Amino acid sequence: MKRIVASAAIVMLAAGAVAASRNLQEGMPQAPKPLKEHEFLKNFEGAWDFAAKFTMAPGAPAMESKGVQVDRMTAGGLWLIIDAMEDKKEAPFHGHGMVGYDPEKKKFISVWVDNHGMKFEMSEGTADLEGKTLTMESEMPGPDGKPRKMKQVSTIKSKDAKSLKFIGTGADGKEMTFGEIEYTRKK
Repeated sequence: MKRIVASAAIVMLAAGAVAASRNLQEGMPQAPKPLKEHEFLKNFEGAWDFAAKFTMAPGAPAMESKGVQVDRMTAGGLWLIIDAMEDKKEAPFHGHGMVGYDPEKKKFISVWVDNHGMKFEMSEGTADLEGKTLTMESEMPGPDGKPRKMKQVSTIKSKDAKSLKFIGTGADGKEMTFGEIEYTRKK
């Protein structure tokens, strides 16, 4: 008899815990569902080989590098996570980024960190969803330490190719493209 009463008590406790859990879940806000802007970010997903070329000043020689970048959607399809690494053996570049969409601001938002600096870069931007171009804008210190506006333009060229241009204000105050990265999907 004691076993039956104990078993019944355990079943009642378990049923009460399940009911309480359901009530708690029902009172909780639902997780957001991806929007068309998040679906747009899926175009960037994949493993990519890249070739980069950067010129820090007009007339300066270009610095070139190659590497691999892996972009993947996470957090229920709300965030694009970026992991980039150069192939160089000496002082290789390694960076991480996150890109999402803020429906209140009606803007794409991103954060970037890498081993070439001790600060993170935040940017906001817009996309031409049909033209498959994402333009992000930020402000960062230039070589002289003064803040400079920077624009990053990511373009989906095809399902197996994309590009990224870095456009900023040069020391002379004029806009210049100081970096370009071409990506090819790894096979």
